Amino acid sequence: MPSKKMEAPLIVPVELVSDNSGTITDSTALDAPVVPNTTGRTVAIVGFAETSRMQVLAEPPETEVWSLNRCHTFLKKWDVWFEVHEEDLYTGKTGLREDGYLKLLKESNVPIYMQHPSPDLPMSLQFPKNEIVEMFGIDYFTTSIAYMLAMVGYQHKLGNPVAEMHLYGVDMSAFSEYSEQLPCVNYWLGVLTGLGIKVVIPAVSPLLKCAMQYGRHGERPMQKMAKERLHNHKEKQAQLSADGAAVMGASTEYGNIFKTLDALIEAVTLGEKPAVELIQQFKEACKTRRNEINQYHAQLNADLNATLGGMREAQHWIVALNAAQTLDEEPEAAKLPKL
Repeated sequence: MPSKKMEAPLIVPVELVSDNSGTITDSTALDAPVVPNTTGRTVAIVGFAETSRMQVLAEPPETEVWSLNRCHTFLKKWDVWFEVHEEDLYTGKTGLREDGYLKLLKESNVPIYMQHPSPDLPMSLQFPKNEIVEMFGIDYFTTSIAYMLAMVGYQHKLGNPVAEMHLYGVDMSAFSEYSEQLPCVNYWLGVLTGLGIKVVIPAVSPLLKCAMQYGRHGERPMQKMAKERLHNHKEKQAQLSADGAAVMGASTEYGNIFKTLDALIEAVTLGEKPAVELIQQFKEACKTRRNEINQYHAQLNADLNATLGGMREAQHWIVALNAAQTLDEEPEAAKLPKL
């Protein structure tokens, strides 16, 4: 997808930044806009987590946006793409990529770093994994984000300096991510910090945060964050349920229209064939619209399932972080009538 000009910067609250000495501290300017730096490049790595992914829109146009996988569905521009999976996945054979994703890769006008580059993808480049392992002395990659962070450090050390690395849409809070991928991401964030690169992470992200600090047991920021997430997922679930009911009502109404049209067609005499054709055309138009509604309803169901997963994930961490659990924290499955 061609790189597009980004909209005017927004205000983005940030937390947990490191200065160029490599020390991570709490930012004192939580409501400060992201501003360009003059000592090197700013790279924004963007993942798919809804909690902070749209904050990348606050970045100025000169920020390099690096992204991956499904993020093309919401990004307005990107400068470097990463697709480190095997061919069966990125070609859509596994069903884990949207229709048109392979076409997007083929028509890309920006570099695509891959572990399995293909001559069918003109902009695909070999990800320099062996070189990175040799440079840093470790072969530790449990997630695509780790490859991207390592590439930032690799380019920085090769003489293409990076002053700041901003991370959006990367939470690593799902079960598999938390156990397997989060430690790896934290490791490479530490590497970048050690190289003197300022690491900027949104306040809503659980990265580089602990359940409670040793010696300060009364403070539980992660517990508070888990409760806030549960509340947000419940609100979204309620809205999706209402939208689903409205869509079902519209679809049912079209069904009633079809029955009326069928009755009219049956009642029209053979001498009124043009009227029959007109009614049939109207019916086909209604069918098209109903199909669109049904597709939207299917998407609502998918989004609703995602909120249920998010609620259960938040509930898990509330319990794991020793918070008192209430009946209200038990997510109830929202049921939508099937078409």
